[in-house]
Amino acid sequence: MLIVTQEPSVEQYESMDGKIHRIFYQSYSVESGFAKALFHEKNKSLKRILTYHFKKNLDVALDVDLDFFTYDCKDNVCVFSEEDFADIFSADSLIWLIYNKSKLLTIAIEPYWSGSAENSKQAFKLLKKYLRNERIEFPKTLVQI
Repeated sequence: MLIVTQEPSVEQYESMDGKIHRIFYQSYSVESGFAKALFHEKNKSLKRILTYHFKKNLDVALDVDLDFFTYDCKDNVCVFSEEDFADIFSADSLIWLIYNKSKLLTIAIEPYWSGSAENSKQAFKLLKKYLRNERIEFPKTLVQI
């Protein structure tokens, strides 16, 4: 179950070239089965944001942080199961609306926040599988900042 803790938020900033950019986000807390609730058509607030702004034919950048696909479990950090990835990237998922509209895809590996480099690699492998994009490659070296 996904528990939405507030209405969708928008942050706006101006880039060095004077263009205005908007970042849309929504705060939530995670409970079991949240992946389906977050990314599927029944998430009315996310769908409302996406549909409204995509109709404006805006350029979209999809920024994926791999730590999103992890959670605290006991005294460790665990990676979502393959079943969770299948739910997130199923045919009726809103993620496809975002992905197909995106002109840029960025992936933040996030080994620290994912619990380990191994967790990041596992999440990356599943992300690549479910995005069905063979051109995406995991970096050869990780730099901790």
